[in-house]
Amino acid sequence: MPDFTLSTTAALLLSAKAGDERSRNSLAERCMPRLRRMASGRVPRGMAGQVEAEDLVQETLLRAFSHLDKFEPRCEGAFLYYLRRILMNVIHDLGRKVQRAPPAAALEEEPSSLGPSPVEDAVGAETWERYRRALSGLTEAQAQAVVLFVECGMDFQDIAAALESPSANAARMVVARGLKRLSELMHVPPGS
Repeated sequence: MPDFTLSTTAALLLSAKAGDERSRNSLAERCMPRLRRMASGRVPRGMAGQVEAEDLVQETLLRAFSHLDKFEPRCEGAFLYYLRRILMNVIHDLGRKVQRAPPAAALEEEPSSLGPSPVEDAVGAETWERYRRALSGLTEAQAQAVVLFVECGMDFQDIAAALESPSANAARMVVARGLKRLSELMHVPPGS
């Protein structure tokens, strides 16, 4: 029986991998607020009204827990980063589904209702795509730190704990270097 006084994500992951349902539920509850924030406004075009951010969160958690036995965390923040990758795959899969066969209801909608998602409105579709491409040019630690800061809204103390960094200031430096490099990469034209 797992010791539930251990409340770290790593301890919950170990128990959940062993099949403990309470640990899975605790892990899901722990990650849901940040996962909701990441999913907010990212419903693919053409799916608005049919798919909600909460649906993306649920699908992400289902996929994550169905492959939990294959997940090997390298640091405490790795699970949240893993969930982000799954979420992006869920969004990408839904986007492909819309492109293949848009639902009949979408064909009856006004073209303006098929416009950009709220996130794309905020940053622009082109900027969002440059951001996603630029993330892959960062070191893994920088990419994780930037995602945890920008997309998850974590503070430096939490990022330090997630990345097993020695201090909040050290995490702040990783985020700062990652953001600087991200900015440089975002200004490089694709294919250069």
